Formats: sequence, structure tokens, C-alpha cells
Amino acid sequence: MKYRLYCQREPHISFKFPSKTYTDKRRKSGNFKRSCVREWFSVFNFISYSVSQDGLYCLPCRLFPDSSHRRPIKLIREPYRDWKHAKEDMKMHATTDYHQSSMAKLEAFRTAHLEPSSRIDATLTSGNQEIIQRNRQILMSIIKSLVFCGRQGIALRGHRDDDTDKGSSTNKGNFKELLNFRVDAGDSILEKHLNSCKKNATYTSKTSQNHLLLCLKNYIQNKIVSEVRALDIGPYYGIQCDEVTDSSNWEQLGLVIRYTVHGHPKERLLEFKECETITGVEIASKLIESLSNAGLDTQLCRSQTMDGTGNMSGKYNGCAAKFREHSPKAVYYYCSSHDWNLVLCKSSKVKEIHIMLDALKQLGIFFRYSPKRCRRLEKCITDVNNTREEDSKIKSAKFKIFCETRWVEKFTTIQLLIVYQQSVQKEDGIPKPLQSHRDF
Repeated sequence: MKYRLYCQREPHISFKFPSKTYTDKRRKSGNFKRSCVREWFSVFNFISYSVSQDGLYCLPCRLFPDSSHRRPIKLIREPYRDWKHAKEDMKMHATTDYHQSSMAKLEAFRTAHLEPSSRIDATLTSGNQEIIQRNRQILMSIIKSLVFCGRQGIALRGHRDDDTDKGSSTNKGNFKELLNFRVDAGDSILEKHLNSCKKNATYTSKTSQNHLLLCLKNYIQNKIVSEVRALDIGPYYGIQCDEVTDSSNWEQLGLVIRYTVHGHPKERLLEFKECETITGVEIASKLIESLSNAGLDTQLCRSQTMDGTGNMSGKYNGCAAKFREHSPKAVYYYCSSHDWNLVLCKSSKVKEIHIMLDALKQLGIFFRYSPKRCRRLEKCITDVNNTREEDSKIKSAKFKIFCETRWVEKFTTIQLLIVYQQSVQKEDGIPKPLQSHRDF
């Protein structure tokens, strides 16, 4: 339907309205012609004229009908043509509730069109953005506390972490105490959140902690994988893995990715994976699963480094052999620390070396389990350092216990023993062979 609105703001319009003949005995001809009056559009700014149907419509009621009221057919669904009583009917129509409701809707539509910032959806979007920004700031405070504990190697949980009984323990754990510290330091957004949020929306429970830690893990893994894919020499990498038993007596498989960036080697811990069994087949399947989930192609792996145990180095069912079935170019290398340890164990068949290693073991036990002896050793070293120049002072005041499986730790202990023995020989002037811990 075609509408045309006439008002005083359109003086150029020269359209002539069709007339309608009415019976009027006061006229000599017996009838009288009436038509739509142009001034009505100035008095009643809500009406519109339809050229095709030669009638008036109420534009607000036509475009934004109010279904909660009973409305007349004229002016809304059918054109109005009673020119004789038009002025009175228009005044009456302007006072009705449904017309005023439609007028308010039309005015709101016009305002929203001219001022988009006042629209409801824009206002809701702006409010949602503020809520999202505030929630992100709250999560940022919580995540920073998690990252701090992770970087410093601090446990998150305390004696009671679920807040079921606030009087059961004053220590809620490092994570929640760190959140309280942030509040005391002036984090007003976090303070308002913790004081006003619902109990099931604090995002500080152990379940939320685990979810956020999982998000951090995925973020770190994505950063590592992106760095590997962006290498100049190609997305090639090597893996290192070993299993260890945690405090809950679960076998944890640690997976490390090794690659080079501009000629400098980098080693990044990719993941810890729980292992119910530590057979070579099971460990190899865990490795393949972890690499695939992280987004790394096993075909691009060029080296694998593990220890020399049977489940790792087995010729047929070892982890290295099973992994090479998926990545044929992944060459297996023994762990150098284990290699040195095996060499040292083989050489311990020589009587003198066996006595020396046994003396190291007994010496570590001699000092490790006696605080009194440790304090005596520290005092002796302090007295010796007071009489020496800076470059000849003994750097370490504690004797490390002898490690049974790692050559690096054995070497540290042996090197420390050499320093102590040289110090004793320098003071006495007579070299003495070390036979046991009693000769130290």
C-alpha cells in the first residue's frame, strides 16, 4: 500500500484531493462536495493519505499496532473517508490509549534511527561489554595468582580448600591466601567480587582451579607448538621422556620437547601424563597421544632420548622401538646421564673405585642425618674461609648425599669431595688417601 504524508513542511505539493458528494438540503442543488483538507495534516501529524484507496490512515497505529486493546477498523485496517466528521473523529482517536502507545513506539523507533547509540540493543551490548570486561579483570587476578604459584613451585591447596567449614582451619592454602593478599594490596575489583558473588560463582574452588590450570596448560602448549612450527629449518623436534612416581603413588610420564631456535637449543616441558602401566607399548601410545593432542606431527620427530631400562630400550617391545614404528626417522639416543652412571657402575668393580664410592655414600649418610654434624661442618668451613683469600674459599658448606642413579648428581658429590680433600691437604701439607668417611 502506498502512503503519502501531507503537512506544512511540504508546501510544494500541489496534489488535489478527490471530493465526495454528500446530500445537503440547504443547497439549491441538494448535495455538497467534501474532500480531505490539507490543514488536517498540520493539526494531526499522525495521519497519512493513501492515494490508491483515497483515504486516511493513522500511521503509528498502522505500523505499530497495540494488540492489548480493541481497535476500530477505520484508520488502521481500512481507510477513513468520512470527510464530514473527520476533524471530530481525529481528535477522539488522538486521545485513545492504543493510539498513544503506538505513538510512543513510533517515537522510539524514530529516535533509535536518528541516534543509534540510544537503541536498546546497543545499550544492552554496552552493558554486556562492561560485564565482560569486569569478569575478565576478575579472572586475570585469579589466573595471575595461579601463575605465581606455578612459577614458584608452590602448592595451591591448604588443609581445607572447600570453605565448607570456615572455622575448621585458618590456613586455606597458598592460592586463597594469595587472593586475600591481592585484596589487601588494593585489588578492589577482586574484593567486590569475593564479597558480593554467589557461593557457586567465586571461581576459586578446587574445580575452578583445575579448569583454569587446564586452560593454562593448553595456552603454554600452543605457544610451544607455534614456536616449533615457526622454525627456520622446519618444524622438526626431538623428545625426551621418563616416568616417575608422584606422592600419590601414580606413575607420571614427563614429556619434554627439544628444538633449536637460531642455533640455540631449547627444552620445554610439554606435559605430564598418568600411566597405569609402564610397559613400552603403553608409554609409546601415551607419547603419540600427547604429541597428537598438542598439534605436533610424529612424523617430524627426529630424535628420542630415554634411559636404558628394558621398557624403554627393548629391541622389540620397548618404547623407543614402538615409537619408531610411527616415526621411523626418530633416532633413539641413550640418556647421557644414565650412560655415565653405567660406566661408573662397571668401573666400580675395581677395588679402589668401589671403596671410594662406598666412602662417598657413607659420608653423605654421616652428615645428612645428623644436624649436629652438619652444623659442625659448616663451622669448620667458615673458620677455614676466614683465613683464606676470596678466590680460595670453599663455596659450599653442605655435603650432598650420593645419588644412586644420576651421574650428574654423583659428579657433583665427587667434585665437592675433591674440593674438601684438597683443602685438607693444603692445610696439612701431606696428601692422604681417602679410605672411608672416618678419614675425612
